[in-house]
Amino acid sequence: MDGKLAAGLSSQSPYGLETHWDSNSPMRYVATNSVLHMIDISPVVAYQVHPKVSIGAGVDYVNLFDAQLDHQLNVSAVNTSLGAPSLSPDATASLRGQAADWGYHAGIVITPTEQHALGITYRSKSNLRVNGNVTIRGMSGAMAGLFGGSDFTTSAFTDVVLPSNVQFGYAYKPNDKWLFEADTAWYHWSETKDLNVRYPSIDPTTLAGATQLAILTNSGSGNPTALTLRDAWSFAAGSNYKMSDKWQLRGGFWYEPHALSETTFSPAFIDLSRYSVSVGAGYALTQSVTIDAAYSAVFFHNRTINNTVQQNGTGIPEGAIPGVGIDGTYKDFANLLALNVTYKFGGAK
Repeated sequence: MDGKLAAGLSSQSPYGLETHWDSNSPMRYVATNSVLHMIDISPVVAYQVHPKVSIGAGVDYVNLFDAQLDHQLNVSAVNTSLGAPSLSPDATASLRGQAADWGYHAGIVITPTEQHALGITYRSKSNLRVNGNVTIRGMSGAMAGLFGGSDFTTSAFTDVVLPSNVQFGYAYKPNDKWLFEADTAWYHWSETKDLNVRYPSIDPTTLAGATQLAILTNSGSGNPTALTLRDAWSFAAGSNYKMSDKWQLRGGFWYEPHALSETTFSPAFIDLSRYSVSVGAGYALTQSVTIDAAYSAVFFHNRTINNTVQQNGTGIPEGAIPGVGIDGTYKDFANLLALNVTYKFGGAK
């Protein structure tokens, strides 16, 4: 259609998460291993409706193929609450699950002149119903008797919401060598209210089932776990220098603020404000195939938390499973490497 119609397919891993605490750390009753591994596959189409205006739209298939939340259980405290005090080693509770959902996005690019371009994109939220199971290993004493042995597994599910967002971008190309870009994005994080794990196979009408649910839902940080999230803006800027027909050099900076409030901060997520400095290069193997590599140094702002994760207490005497103090200053640093291979059909430049 005279070069006005284009199509593409992308794959990325958004909202990745992986945190680890030792099984003997002060955080062990809240979190030890937390993992969210997902992939977003997105076919898109774009059409130039006017020499200065192009529109595009696509769907997003989000596959959360590995969700994991682990923590330790205070068996001694549970046995005391059951009327049979004992000095017992901790048990390990592990939630595993998978989920998939569809979303969509759409955008528009306006190029008033050859030097300037403006764009806006909207991406819908994705509601992921995570289905899986919870396994407890290493129980002893009265707790083992309640759950029918040292190990126990039951089905479980929860919900994870990937927020809707709006992104704005501006590009300036003063000549054929240089390109400068800046963008900002608004994320509707407050769409997520809590993390609520449910156990459909446990019968709450029986004494044993009600007690099992009480222990499961009062372990870790309680259930549901409130997530007081604020909507937030992120910012980024970068430049690209075309050194030759084969080589391009890039650099950039981005900033993302934390979204989780101090009152509901969790060591499982380590939500810290962060900024990154990035450098990269691209090399054109042919007119159709290019390889791009980038490195980012991510600096996390130190965040001091004064908070105790409280237990709900339902079905267990108050104080039997104590709250977990997570006070302290949290900090981090990350090295990120990226490698992209791009193929343009028809040898288009």
